[in-house]
Amino acid sequence: MEIIFLGGIFLSENYLNKLISYIFFYCSSLLLISISFCNANTYKETIHLNNGTIIKGEIIKKTEDGTITVQSGDNTFTFSYDDVLRIEKTSQKNIETARTYLEETRKRIKSEKINYKNFYYMARLGIAFDDDTIDSHSYTASVLGFYWPINDKILIGINGSVTEEQLFIDPVSTMTGYSRTTRYMYGFSYLQFVDEIGKGFYWRADSGLTGWERNNAAGHLGFGILLGGGYAWNISSAKILLELDYHVHRYGGGDGPDAYNIRWGTITVGGLF
Repeated sequence: MEIIFLGGIFLSENYLNKLISYIFFYCSSLLLISISFCNANTYKETIHLNNGTIIKGEIIKKTEDGTITVQSGDNTFTFSYDDVLRIEKTSQKNIETARTYLEETRKRIKSEKINYKNFYYMARLGIAFDDDTIDSHSYTASVLGFYWPINDKILIGINGSVTEEQLFIDPVSTMTGYSRTTRYMYGFSYLQFVDEIGKGFYWRADSGLTGWERNNAAGHLGFGILLGGGYAWNISSAKILLELDYHVHRYGGGDGPDAYNIRWGTITVGGLF
């Protein structure tokens, strides 16, 4: 992907091409309006007379004695063929071609505006897995994702995710015999798509403040990262995401004896709205 620096802003080549397309479209529209205004009365012929007079209009009558009658706006002119130097047909082909092009461009720009927005909301649900625990059920959710595009492939924003693990202490005990641990992270999020936002493969990197609590008792605060990737389908106004992520949370501060890491993976399904 080629990045272009323009006026203090980094733009991708595709994004810049779209901007140029919009500018060209609106300039062409103004030109077509001007042409249409100047040709409010569509003339089919341009008659050049021997004396230098030029009459634009439509030949409405020809007689056997060699005279022609031309309708030009509200005026009617009749003169002999002997007075005519030449007659030119006025072609509307170029105007019609321009109108067709502008209509197709208008439809394409309208479609791009529908698919490309200035703000996105992300929500995801899924399951978590951790090799260090057994006899557990873990769920993950991310419902506080707010993103803004910086070009047609990259989103930046803030995201909050929560993972809850229910660890059964004794598999043969009652449902009260389990420990519940909740892990969460809030921070900065970066997404980059290979093709365009909401379509095809993508990867992401998040970082921020983390915390955990067990059985409603507060635990520690720390710092965490999330690395992942997935595939997106552009379906109407929603963009469906299938994502695989790897989480690392560090607690205890620095490299001291009380420092420790928690690692786990998640598989989620969600969307950009």
